[in-house]
Amino acid sequence: KRVGFATFRKREKKSEKTPTIASSSPDDIKEPDTFPADDHLSLSPTLTQIDPLLGDEGPNGEPGDEVARLRHRVEILEYEAELMRVKMEMAVKKERAKAENALSLMRRATVERDKAQQEFANEKQWREKFEQQFDTLSSERTKLIRDKEAAEKKAEQLEKSLEESKQSQIRQHKSLNCLSAFSSSSGISPSNSGGIAYSPNSACFSPSVDNLQNFQKG
Repeated sequence: KRVGFATFRKREKKSEKTPTIASSSPDDIKEPDTFPADDHLSLSPTLTQIDPLLGDEGPNGEPGDEVARLRHRVEILEYEAELMRVKMEMAVKKERAKAENALSLMRRATVERDKAQQEFANEKQWREKFEQQFDTLSSERTKLIRDKEAAEKKAEQLEKSLEESKQSQIRQHKSLNCLSAFSSSSGISPSNSGGIAYSPNSACFSPSVDNLQNFQKG
């Protein structure tokens, strides 16, 4: 049997016994004044017979064309209904797969979001800790800079004091050397020098005018 698209053409049977009614307007139809009796009315034997081609069964018991056409139409409708059901099931499965895929993507997005939030919280905590360490290091650096400046200043003062002490020791040492040399060469002790002022210059002493006069008189 053929299922699917099919075209049917109804068989037209021409009969000379079928009366034809001429088209006329309602105004042209006139009702008779009197109606005849019903006794003379009788159906023609040909009109009471059922055409085998249009009946339920043919002459040999096979279904007629109308029944076959209706059965074929029912089969087509059943096939179309089954096809529509299959299409609907496929569409439902497809939409269900899309929904499951969307749910899976949503779950994955939720996991990624939670992971990103956790990483953001960890990064924030690490940043706060780093800022605290940076502030602590900045304070320690400032303190070290101040200590360094104070130590440099103190070192300069100590160096200056050491230089002054060194120069003083050098002057004292030169004075002692000059006095020793003068005493050994002139026989004059430092206590009997007559107030001569000694200096660590080239002559080892530089007597003033008064002291020089007193030295000459003595």
